[in-house]
Amino acid sequence: MSGAKQLVQINRCKKRIKTLMLAMGLWPVKNPTIIYRIRPYIVGCSIFLVFLGLCNFIYHNSHILTIALRGVGLALSLTAVMIKIGSYIYYRKLYLEIEDILNEIMAEQLTKENIIKIMLDPIVYFSTKVSWFIFFSGYGIMSVLFSKPIIFMFKELINNVQPFKYMLHYPLVYPYKINNDLTWIAHFIFESFVSIFFCTVGTSTDNTFGYYSSHIMAQFRTLNYEIENINNNEKVAFDEKIKSLIVRHKQLIHCCVLLQNANGPIVLILSLTTAVILCTLLFQISQMKNILFGQLIWLTVYISFKLFQTLIYAWSGEKITSESEQFRVSVYACNWEKMDYHSSAKSLIIMMNQRPVNLKACGILPINATLFTSMLNGSLSYFFLLRSLQES
Repeated sequence: MSGAKQLVQINRCKKRIKTLMLAMGLWPVKNPTIIYRIRPYIVGCSIFLVFLGLCNFIYHNSHILTIALRGVGLALSLTAVMIKIGSYIYYRKLYLEIEDILNEIMAEQLTKENIIKIMLDPIVYFSTKVSWFIFFSGYGIMSVLFSKPIIFMFKELINNVQPFKYMLHYPLVYPYKINNDLTWIAHFIFESFVSIFFCTVGTSTDNTFGYYSSHIMAQFRTLNYEIENINNNEKVAFDEKIKSLIVRHKQLIHCCVLLQNANGPIVLILSLTTAVILCTLLFQISQMKNILFGQLIWLTVYISFKLFQTLIYAWSGEKITSESEQFRVSVYACNWEKMDYHSSAKSLIIMMNQRPVNLKACGILPINATLFTSMLNGSLSYFFLLRSLQES
């Protein structure tokens, strides 16, 4: 695939993510309007109201563990989304800086024809494969949330069930009864918007992290290629090249620190909530005598989305660490021991001694492959704890 076609695919992916983030008021914008600043607060408050309804549902059903856990899983999912909104509001300046650094480096690298394909391959892989899976799984949840109440009420209507039960997206307990069409329509519209907010914020923020991570991977890859194939015949040109590589390496390290700081709370809360959510879902499955088709679809879509959410952060962090580790190998492989330019050779030795990038969430939780396995281990531990509590 040519570089021009790859750029088209990457720009489409960015436009898709940016459009959704702008709709939620979360995309980093310089000098945003008051309306744009208010937008994420409206989204967050709407989600918080549903969260309160779920907490009320859990309270009213606390004596029946299986039913209460239905609300716990959704409440934790909404908590993770609210944390994402809060992080993107609080760390807006960090995201702006990440965007500026990566755009600057990308514009400079696109002028070098020999490295364009090397640079664009990891971004294209994310844009054409990983990104779409996040969107499909996320909006699959929204589709199920929309269809469940409609199908349930349609069956009631056909079978002439009396009294007619009004069904909504979430198992909420309101401080009043919904007993007429007008009240139900108002609540259905409100919960529909919350479902859109819930899925859009979830998928777009995960995609944003993956998109920025793929750019950092790509720049480390081009850095590795350039330093492996560096020309050391002319001292002046060689010194300038080494200087530019060092500057770019420092920019990438700084970018990784910004990405880690901005997404640390998100990854920490996401890993904890996902472990508990999977635990509650496993427990509900273990209590089912028969799994209906609708329940099977919901469980499949929901579990897939939560697993892939954690996987995207773990995969991105692992790949950044891998590419930064390869940087040291590339420096070692550039025949530095044969150089006569002592100052440049010393610079290369210093670069070779740089530690690989290891992202950590809030300085506590490593963002790499162990994040995913730890989450799975945690969910199984919580599951067996619930089983033992039930038996006792």
